[in-house]
Amino acid sequence: MFFSRWGAPAEAVFSVHTGYVPNPEPGTRDAYQHTLQWSRRFIGLKVFVTLAELGETGVSALVERQTAMANLLRVELAQAGWRIINDTPLPLVCFTRDDLPPTGAAAIARAVAAEGAAWVSELRLINGVRALRACITHHETGPEDIRALIDAVARAAAPTPAR
Repeated sequence: MFFSRWGAPAEAVFSVHTGYVPNPEPGTRDAYQHTLQWSRRFIGLKVFVTLAELGETGVSALVERQTAMANLLRVELAQAGWRIINDTPLPLVCFTRDDLPPTGAAAIARAVAAEGAAWVSELRLINGVRALRACITHHETGPEDIRALIDAVARAAAPTPAR
């Protein structure tokens, strides 16, 4: 944290512009520079409290469950005709289909989010491939949630009838 009675020079020195930090609204202060939410925070507390509550065995069980759900998602997506494009032990699944139009992944992600049953994001790789990205983050995610995600993606990917 930096305190100064001269705001303008400090703002110029510590100014940061990145693709992931939104620009401030005209006439407002930059939240990145002026709030605790945008500064580095004590995120280690979450890990400490979780370990204190669950212990090593409990945390291990959570990670194994999330990994198992990601593996189930990979298997079921492949069975439904999707191509898995990443290989990781983490509960992160990136997938696509060869018949998707260039804007297909983004449209599917928007439709799934709008439906509210699940959430995926679009992934843009440097080789131009556009895919969908799902990450198992909740410790209670189960097979029924995986099925809901796959069903939502299938509905969003289904061709719309011509009118």
